Amino acid sequence: ARVIEDIVQQKDPFDERVICYAQPIYDTHTRSFRQAEVLMRLKVGEVIVGPQRFIPLAGNNGSIVDLTCILLNKVCRAMSTLLAKSDFDGISINLSPAMLGSGEIAQNTQQIFKTNRTKLKKLCVELTEQAITGTKEEQDALRNRMNGMNQAGIRLYLDDFGTGYSSIARITSYPFSVIKIDKAVLDIAVANPCMQELIKKIISILKKYGYEVLMEGVEN
Repeated sequence: ARVIEDIVQQKDPFDERVICYAQPIYDTHTRSFRQAEVLMRLKVGEVIVGPQRFIPLAGNNGSIVDLTCILLNKVCRAMSTLLAKSDFDGISINLSPAMLGSGEIAQNTQQIFKTNRTKLKKLCVELTEQAITGTKEEQDALRNRMNGMNQAGIRLYLDDFGTGYSSIARITSYPFSVIKIDKAVLDIAVANPCMQELIKKIISILKKYGYEVLMEGVEN
């Protein structure tokens, strides 16, 4: 908690204590790793701390936005330098509802893109089902921001599909390109033939209507 507080106070957009890990995403059509999801870790002394420990702390005091801005700065810088000549398809990053719900924060996010000269067509943003809940006014505001991001070339992912409470009708009213089926659903399907058939049907329907589908947690 003290480290998080210090990171926020220092306001270093590239603070070395916020670490980016890249989780590869396998493309079953090309049979290659064409994308990656960025995962955040914190370095506390010599210890690397996982999100299960620091996300609840950061979420409670509102500092998750500051940590995500640092992560976004690092991702954008990597895209414009380290990965500038790479032929990768995209890098995805999770944004909290607060990152899109606040006009001021959304403007800060746009500034990060401009400062790093980010090629937005290579950037993918992930939102959980929780992010698309709220009042009608909040949902309309979020939808407008998402449409703006889409128009700028940013692809939008729906994360954790299958574990939340959103209806299909609500999901399809937002400009998502990719639906990510949560690992918990896969874990059930491995031992449950009924769930396997249900997933096959859901994937088939999603693809029919133009969505790409990403299954989390596949290891073999």
